[in-house]
Amino acid sequence: MKLISGVDPGTSVGYAVLDLNGKLVGIGSEKGLDLDSLIAKLIKFGRVIVVGCDKSKIPSFVDECSVKLGARVFGPSEDVRVDDKRNMAAGFAFGNSHEMDALASALIALRKVKPLLSRIRSFLEKEQRLGVFEDVVELVLKEEISIRGALSILTPVKEDKQEAVVEEKRDDDIVHLYSALSRSRKDNAVLLEKNCAFAQRLRVLEQESCALKQRISTLVRPKTHAEIARLKQCQIMSLSQRLDNSVKVHEELKSQIVVLERALLKKDVVSLLRLPRLGWDEVFSNKDFLDSVIFVDDCNQMSEKAVRFLQENNVQVLVCAKMPTKSAKAHLPFACVPAPRCEVVNRVVFVDKVWLDKVRSERVVLAQIVEEYKKQRLSEK
Repeated sequence: MKLISGVDPGTSVGYAVLDLNGKLVGIGSEKGLDLDSLIAKLIKFGRVIVVGCDKSKIPSFVDECSVKLGARVFGPSEDVRVDDKRNMAAGFAFGNSHEMDALASALIALRKVKPLLSRIRSFLEKEQRLGVFEDVVELVLKEEISIRGALSILTPVKEDKQEAVVEEKRDDDIVHLYSALSRSRKDNAVLLEKNCAFAQRLRVLEQESCALKQRISTLVRPKTHAEIARLKQCQIMSLSQRLDNSVKVHEELKSQIVVLERALLKKDVVSLLRLPRLGWDEVFSNKDFLDSVIFVDDCNQMSEKAVRFLQENNVQVLVCAKMPTKSAKAHLPFACVPAPRCEVVNRVVFVDKVWLDKVRSERVVLAQIVEEYKKQRLSEK
């Protein structure tokens, strides 16, 4: 028997089965009913060729049920209201709302295919083949072929009235084969769709895996307790070293402060600018502190530009920690005297005031004699 089934999915699944004339064949509901159990119940009533539901968007449960049954699925253009379903199910016996919804779903599917059933019945009446009505309906619905095409498939090439029973069996076998073919095609389509979905999901997972690997590569591995201890020990040693250096600098500054204070309080001590060499950078950076007498660590290292600059700024005497060589002295237009005993504090040197006054006076007198001598020689010429 070819049947129309309505299914109401949910926590409690309802089902209803009608024949092609709209007569209720079976109805029921069960909580937690799975798909395989539902199909087992439906096939006990006969061969379901149409499945209906009361939702415009076919639920996946109903769609999978139709695929496994090899049936066509039908639904309304818009969701059916409860009052409308109650009116549709009036006159039928049902036990609860799930069964009512399933019955309404079956009636909706019957309403959808009823015009087709009428055309098939009229055509077969003309052809005097009403005996294959249900088989033709199944072929037309499942294979979506014309009524005449379905009838030709069910009609043997040579008719033999004496083999009517054999022909009928052959027609039934053909229907079964086409039904099996239809189910296989639909199963293949479903599997292909699922394979495409799995392939897409696999690509997404591979991308996520690559992204996670990149994130993992950038993450810093948590340090072990031993590594943390070593790091802390290194930090402690570094801070200790910095502390020792700070203490050393502090002590040096204290000693320099003592020297400066003593020099400032002494009236017999004079401060001189100290230059490490006669380079341009050293001279120019201390231009604001130049005097007639300056202290130089090493006069052998000089720059002509620096020497000219010192001469232009009236520097006359160089107190040298290291006296210049003869070749270096030839380029120095200054009086160079060896440094006496003195105290050095960074860029300042403290020397005895009496000694410095003596050096200055001697150098000034000597410079005057040399100047007068030069003038006398020029006048004689």
